[in-house]
Amino acid sequence: MSAGRLLTVMAVAGLLAVGACSGTDEDAGPAMIPEGQEAAPAADPPVPEELAPDLAAVSFVHNLREKEEDGEWTRGEGLVATLQVFAGEAEEAEILRYGEVLENEGTGIIAMARDYLDGGADEAAKSEITRLLDLVTFSGERLDAMAGVGSTEAFADFVPTAQLASFASTSAADGDSEKDCQDFFREFEPTGVGQCLEVWTVHVLDVPGEGPYRVFVPAPSLPDGGWTEKHYDLAREAMGDTIVKFSELPGEVAMSPVNLVFSVSADGYASADPLAGEECGVVLHTKLQTFTDVSFQQVVAHELAHCFQTEAFVPQNEVDYDYIQWREEGLAEFLGNLVYDSNDLEWDPIRMQKLAEAELKTTLFDRAYTNFMLFQYLHNEGGYPAIFGLVNELPVTNGHQLQKDALAGLSGMFEAYHEFMKNVTDERHEDTGGGFGPYKMTETNRPTVNITSTGTVVTSRVKPFGVLRRRLVVEPGKQACLTWDSTDLFVDNRPNPGGDWAPLPTLLPANVDETGDVDLLVTATSEADFSLVVSSVHDLDEEQDGTILGEWIVDNSSLRRKVGYIAPVQTLTAVSGQIRVTFRDDGTVKMVYSGFRVAGHSEVQLEDGPYSTDMRSTFDSVTTAEGVDSYRITGDYVFYGSLSEGDFLNGTETVTYTSDGFFLGIDAGVLGIEFEVPEDNTEDHPASGWALLGAANQLRFACGGEILLLDDIVLRRAS
Repeated sequence: MSAGRLLTVMAVAGLLAVGACSGTDEDAGPAMIPEGQEAAPAADPPVPEELAPDLAAVSFVHNLREKEEDGEWTRGEGLVATLQVFAGEAEEAEILRYGEVLENEGTGIIAMARDYLDGGADEAAKSEITRLLDLVTFSGERLDAMAGVGSTEAFADFVPTAQLASFASTSAADGDSEKDCQDFFREFEPTGVGQCLEVWTVHVLDVPGEGPYRVFVPAPSLPDGGWTEKHYDLAREAMGDTIVKFSELPGEVAMSPVNLVFSVSADGYASADPLAGEECGVVLHTKLQTFTDVSFQQVVAHELAHCFQTEAFVPQNEVDYDYIQWREEGLAEFLGNLVYDSNDLEWDPIRMQKLAEAELKTTLFDRAYTNFMLFQYLHNEGGYPAIFGLVNELPVTNGHQLQKDALAGLSGMFEAYHEFMKNVTDERHEDTGGGFGPYKMTETNRPTVNITSTGTVVTSRVKPFGVLRRRLVVEPGKQACLTWDSTDLFVDNRPNPGGDWAPLPTLLPANVDETGDVDLLVTATSEADFSLVVSSVHDLDEEQDGTILGEWIVDNSSLRRKVGYIAPVQTLTAVSGQIRVTFRDDGTVKMVYSGFRVAGHSEVQLEDGPYSTDMRSTFDSVTTAEGVDSYRITGDYVFYGSLSEGDFLNGTETVTYTSDGFFLGIDAGVLGIEFEVPEDNTEDHPASGWALLGAANQLRFACGGEILLLDDIVLRRAS
């Protein structure tokens, strides 16, 4: 199944039923906060809409970009300054806008530095970058020399759940490693150091690729920087767990050889330096010692995920890091959690707070690590093929707009993203390990708008793969009349707290049985302005004058409940197109259906004794027709002639119906019969009109007579 087809299926598949919040094992504890680090402070008030968020506190990469955009650095200067921190030649406080960053990973800066060496303009900066990279990254040849590794090696078989066997190589090495060793232990100022590292080689059985997968640690006679045998064991076990898990993913991607190094410096947490078809370097720094055991291993899995992505998506990962960070880090977080799914390091509460502060002001392409949530959603809805299909459709050349256009071009992606945002807003986003991720709706990421008077109450520019979210509150007993332009936008609401999602109604609340406290969710298919205007606020039961005469446009959102009752589907996914109703003074009413569409799907999964059924179907009806009937008004009701029969319409109702699945019967446990039932057909029928108005409707007016209510059906006067 192609990626486009898969995402289309995902968009109409509906939400999954999921269980309670996921837990962590005892060792993980509060795994999302490293030891000694304080919990997230209370959220600040929402940032004014006209101000973009400052992301400099998120990561070294974001810090560099923000200062570059503000003219404090050129790209070359920023890379040199940041690499100097990694090399121990400068302090973080000297280069960071806010003194520290949330994401202490160095992978992005190293990738950007290598990109700059390929195409940067500042030759002096490139020379310094080359020198600094030699201090913070390690080729296999240099590591071999530092460990004294020669041409003969033995492999220790590895079983992820068993005790690791290991060896330290002592064979002679070619070349002089004294300077490399002195640079490695620079914080301890060693002299006359020759062989300074010890190496273990882990052999992972029955997976694609031959490795080697090696772990380099400080020699016992030299400073260990606080590392212990436990850390070495955890890293080797994590390497085995990760490589085995990744080997189960589609395509049986062969992991490149990996050299994992325990650095004795305290700069950052960890970094990866992958290059397709070559050894992948991973460096762990001593700040990682503050993590719990399983969180330490999840970080190792995250870094190895960078090695994996470089081999799995070779052309896509040849694109500069600037343009793929949104996917590279988000997917690495997802893959790291895939290995340790009962640990939830990716849900770091401070990270979630930063997301809440930035979410309404940014898009997926501005963020990075928190995009793991999108990949979790795609995995939950469409499995690994959805993720791999998506990444393989991404551009293989540089350009931010190319990334955006490619994602937008996937069939059904906008709909899938909107459903994803519904899950997030519902606080029912399913974590990789099951349960719901702890991302809460607050005043920061869902500001409250109290509707008390007329005027524009919400205005914002919505970008594709961004989101507008508000809590709309109308005083109990009051009703507000709403107008907006939904061109290029998905505009939905649901009762707060909780309830079914539906298009935003023209009247809030729509009737006396519904709440005036709802969550508004808007996503975009192209960049567009969204303005929500209140034309009237009045008592909910207020009688308002008006005339039924004239042309009216039916509000589709008010039809969903009735259409959902009539349509032969379990889940209604679309009510669109237009119905115009004109009441004439000669006692006739004209109805015009212009591409009026009703779509939905059903799934049946039953087991009854020896029988089981697994059937899926979709229904899509489009009506284009018109007709004239008689009407009369008696008291508060309007009565019609043959309107409820639908046979007054002249036109066509085109119905497309698909189904597939099977029925299985077993007789005495011996005979098994499976019937495939594929069906896909499109037929034209006489227009039924869906009997929307019935034989009679209670009649009343709202919004100064500009809204006509026929029972619960809302009609707005045509302009």
